[in-house]
Amino acid sequence: MSPCTDATSESPDFDCLVFIGRFQPPHLGHLAVIHQALKRARQVIVMVGSAWQARSLRNPWRFDERRAMLRSAFDAEENERLAVVPLLDALYNNDVWVRDVQRKVRDIASPLGARLPRIGLIGASRRPVQLLPVAVSPVGVGERAAGGGHLRQPDP
Repeated sequence: MSPCTDATSESPDFDCLVFIGRFQPPHLGHLAVIHQALKRARQVIVMVGSAWQARSLRNPWRFDERRAMLRSAFDAEENERLAVVPLLDALYNNDVWVRDVQRKVRDIASPLGARLPRIGLIGASRRPVQLLPVAVSPVGVGERAAGGGHLRQPDP
């Protein structure tokens, strides 16, 4: 997997876009949002919730299976720019959940040159958006992404 600092022939709007969801299973709407994100960013970080839950009717697929399903929908070049990582479930503890999101985004999104990476949040999350780290926090709602997800942009 390539870091967010990889150069591309075009200058994307973002270094990284973050998409958080359970993906039980990944569906066409999820894939449309990820395809849109890949057009707008050097790298897309897909954070898969309920990653460590036991199989159940609510969680029929393990993290590894969901990661394989997601990756199978993209070609080799897109997969190089796609990070699919497990996300800790921290029910009723937003602080733990936010720290896990912050740490994973920080580990993947390195600075580009002398500036901080441009990071955005794509899609919808049930967690309050203001709890996300400043680097990922949407300041205003941007355009609507393919598949019905929202693309939120940080201040320029």
